[in-house]
Amino acid sequence: MIKTLVPEGHLFVLTDGLSKPSSTIRQLHSRISVSRDPQDPLPLLFTPSDKSITRGLNAAGDDLADAIVSYLEMMPRTQARPAEISFCGIGLGGLVVRYAAGILLSGGPQGPTIARMKPRNLVTVFTPNLG
Repeated sequence: MIKTLVPEGHLFVLTDGLSKPSSTIRQLHSRISVSRDPQDPLPLLFTPSDKSITRGLNAAGDDLADAIVSYLEMMPRTQARPAEISFCGIGLGGLVVRYAAGILLSGGPQGPTIARMKPRNLVTVFTPNLG
């Protein structure tokens, strides 16, 4: 198993943009969830609803942005808020994470942040970026 150094409090958002997550994204989520070493990221698996998919990718992106904010608000106060955030989108999920990151992106004196976290990675795999 390959380990990378990930600072404590790193939120890792996964989606494939479909209403039923693929086995690939579920397996990746479970592997991250099983190992709860403080160096490992906090995984968030996002599955858009059928309604948001039929309304378009921007609706799914809005739903993902809302899910991230809700996830952070529901964290126990005793748990440290993640300092960094990364996204991994497979297929249409790449468009969804890109849209959500754009919604949550804001600037500040410390540089750009996404939902008050430092952006670390945005990875898209098999994403139709050019249509």
